Amino acid sequence: MATSPTILYLNETYKKKIKCSEKGPSLNLNDGKSISGISSIAKYLQRTQPEFQDLSLEDRMVFEQWLEYRNIITNCSDDIESQKIVLKELNGYLKDKVYFVAERFTVADVIIYHSLYEIYKKVTFQDKENYIYLSRWFNNIQQDKRTRQSLPQLKFLRTLIYDGFNGH
Repeated sequence: MATSPTILYLNETYKKKIKCSEKGPSLNLNDGKSISGISSIAKYLQRTQPEFQDLSLEDRMVFEQWLEYRNIITNCSDDIESQKIVLKELNGYLKDKVYFVAERFTVADVIIYHSLYEIYKKVTFQDKENYIYLSRWFNNIQQDKRTRQSLPQLKFLRTLIYDGFNGH
């Protein structure tokens, strides 16, 4: 089974040994217990890693909200209309934000980026302009090779094709 870019990122960044099987990803803990599922593993990291210790309770809840939203993204992968709704919601959320949680890059950004990748690679240049805030975020996130892993960078135009000006 191929290891997902999200698992590769988490293993590399947090020096963890997340294993993938047909049942899904799992992380073995030092006490012999294990955690299964990408969302559960991300929640565990958010609660135990030093870089997250200064997050407020509100930011921790926002983090968990985006982990749950990931399920909505993955469940709409075959439905164009649902994808448009998700892209519009995410674009609206990012209107005045750079990242999804606490005004800084977190695992939530990585997980949403990887969840959106297959959808966003099919989005036209014109539609990317319609989702200008989401496109800004996506292009920013994909600049980090560690986050992107083996995924090819998606193309974004540097200037808008349609500026909304009607010269007639």
